[in-house]
Amino acid sequence: MSNLANNGVSNALFSRTLSGVLALLFGQPGNSFYTREIVRRVGTGGSQVHKDLERLTGAGLILREPRGNLVFYRANPDAAVYPELVGLVGKSFGIADRLRACLEPVASRIQCAIVFGSVARREQRADSDVDLLLIGEVRLSELAVPLHAAEEALCMRISPTLMSVEEFRRKRQNDDYFLKNVLAGELITLWGALDPTVAP
Repeated sequence: MSNLANNGVSNALFSRTLSGVLALLFGQPGNSFYTREIVRRVGTGGSQVHKDLERLTGAGLILREPRGNLVFYRANPDAAVYPELVGLVGKSFGIADRLRACLEPVASRIQCAIVFGSVARREQRADSDVDLLLIGEVRLSELAVPLHAAEEALCMRISPTLMSVEEFRRKRQNDDYFLKNVLAGELITLWGALDPTVAP
């Protein structure tokens, strides 16, 4: 899957190839990826990907791990700017950007789309799901293709929670336990806004 990071923020700060490498490794900091997989996922020239991997390794931002005949790379959690890079990628051109792109076909019927849970807290592990709250008038069957595309791009399972606008308002007014916990935690807003008329 190409174009892992193709938006204004990433293009302004980094080259397309470096954006893609950062989006992959710091967008899924608990995962390791072998060289050929990184080249395929980033979708640019292999030689430039190799150069960027060498630069990032030399700077201590990522770790290089030979395993047999393969070489794997992953984000270095001990790097001084690790939290900032995970945050930048997550908010600007990593998971959030890919989800926005994949959900675009049904965006007109979704008032608000929010990522919550471990991904929003920047605490995701290799086996973490992307917890997604969608508020609007979209059916789960309509999300099958967009969410599958997002899962393929991110190599992560997506767990959607759907609510109509009326259901969201009712549950928020009634202090629904699940919704209250979601809204009390860290959130990444893909688009839209929570209904201000029912603020707690």
